[in-house]
Amino acid sequence: MPAVLADLKLEARWIVPMTTRGRVLENHTLVVRDGRILDLLPSGAAAERYAAAFDEKSQTLARFPEIGRLRPEIAPNVRSTLVHPYVVFYRLEGEVVQIIRILHGKRDLRSIMQAESEG
Repeated sequence: MPAVLADLKLEARWIVPMTTRGRVLENHTLVVRDGRILDLLPSGAAAERYAAAFDEKSQTLARFPEIGRLRPEIAPNVRSTLVHPYVVFYRLEGEVVQIIRILHGKRDLRSIMQAESEG
């Protein structure tokens, strides 16, 4: 079965669904695409079925950390890159890529990031 593209995979030890009272899912993954829950399934099955865009972007950043554009209007040494529809903000600490924040692209990115850098 070919991998399905997802924006985000959240792997959790426990997930408590709101639809079934008292039910707890252990070692499950919540899969999100275009801001909506796409699937909820055991983590092993999710790893085989879904290719997360964030996984691919993190590998790209590890190889080419300066690929993102500088964002001096937000804070010194902050860069950003797109994982549609999200914007990943990060900085370089030597050879380490430090992810600062991931925000949906339709939010007021500048205000949110400036408020965090001031606080």
